[in-house]
Amino acid sequence: MKREIWIPLLMALASAVLFAAATPVSKLLLAQSDPIQLAGLLYLGAAIGVLPVALKKSVREAPPAINRANTWRLTGAILC
Repeated sequence: MKREIWIPLLMALASAVLFAAATPVSKLLLAQSDPIQLAGLLYLGAAIGVLPVALKKSVREAPPAINRANTWRLTGAILC
């Protein structure tokens, strides 16, 4: 397979693993802190994770138009 295929797949796999690990780690952290602190830490971690991508895009692009095929995909994703 081409490299263009592997990178998104690996990124999706990594995000699934990190998402699955969030609950057990959150339970451990919740025993030592209150829920508001934990929520703040989770949002801070998400912001730090997105920051390199946000800084890399120097020009803001318009979002892609939603055509008929994408409408069905988006509907399916929302329902799932």
